[in-house]
Amino acid sequence: MLTSSATEVDIPITNPGSSELTLQVALQGDELHGANELVVSPSSTEQYRLTYQPLSVGIKSGSVIFFSEKVGEFWYDLQLDGMTAEPVTLSPMQCELGRSSTQTVSLANPTGDPLLLEIQSPNTHNYSLNTKSPLVVPPKSTEDVLLSFTPSALGRDRHVAEIVFVSEKLGTLSYNVSGSGLMPRREEPLLQICAALGLTGTTVIPFTNPADLSVMATVRLTAESDASSWSLLLKTASDIALSPHSTLYIPINFKPSVMKAERGRCSVEICCANGEAWNAVDGTPVYKLHFHYPIDGIPEYTLPCTLKKQPKVVCVANSRVEEVFEAPLCAAEPG
Repeated sequence: MLTSSATEVDIPITNPGSSELTLQVALQGDELHGANELVVSPSSTEQYRLTYQPLSVGIKSGSVIFFSEKVGEFWYDLQLDGMTAEPVTLSPMQCELGRSSTQTVSLANPTGDPLLLEIQSPNTHNYSLNTKSPLVVPPKSTEDVLLSFTPSALGRDRHVAEIVFVSEKLGTLSYNVSGSGLMPRREEPLLQICAALGLTGTTVIPFTNPADLSVMATVRLTAESDASSWSLLLKTASDIALSPHSTLYIPINFKPSVMKAERGRCSVEICCANGEAWNAVDGTPVYKLHFHYPIDGIPEYTLPCTLKKQPKVVCVANSRVEEVFEAPLCAAEPG
């Protein structure tokens, strides 16, 4: 019998007499469940439904006892075997390269004591849990653990793993998981750089090589309108060697000349350092992967000291007053 589940067995009880037989039932064993009474019609057989739900691994003994004033007492001795649960196959996961997706793993503790679970997860590059080992699950409760999948290649290669929770009481709880890496297509979250007119604002984009192999990276910075407001502060922007899972920090400057928001875009192109293709997508070899970071440049303007004093409006209660204030739009773009 598997821990954390239940099995049922029917025990046939025959009444050879000519009158109805009522039997009281006593169960010996905390993991046994069933009705406390069984009524058997004259000259017939009834099935007593016994449920065994183990709370721990190992072999134990138990019994089910039937008794009545008419026939006395009889019983069945039972050998109860709590076995390790069968591995659970989780739903397949998929995610774009460079991103992560999640699903929930529910861990039940059917016992009346806290359950201590040691976590074994060899594939830490692709799978991680939002908890540390050991994990403690309170008595008679369920703990939801978030499993994150981060692909390191296109397709299912290298994305099959077994995550194991080990308990002295419940034995080994194994979860088989698989995932697929997808082509990166979505833009990264929008970044912002704020800078005063004529001055420079800087942001740094950390780009991490998501692959299990070395890549060559090329970085490009483009602008939708005024390219002169943007600058890329890398000594070299092409043929940058990145080892597996290493990070390239990309500094970008924004220097506005007019009061107008600007949209820039930093693009990172990577290819395998050995010149080979990534896994084929729809039968077509893929040699280059692209990651895009949109950036909004926000210009700021500081009022001269003479204008920093806030205007004041004074009015008597239950009356109305109107004042006109002039606010110069310094450095605003004409039109």
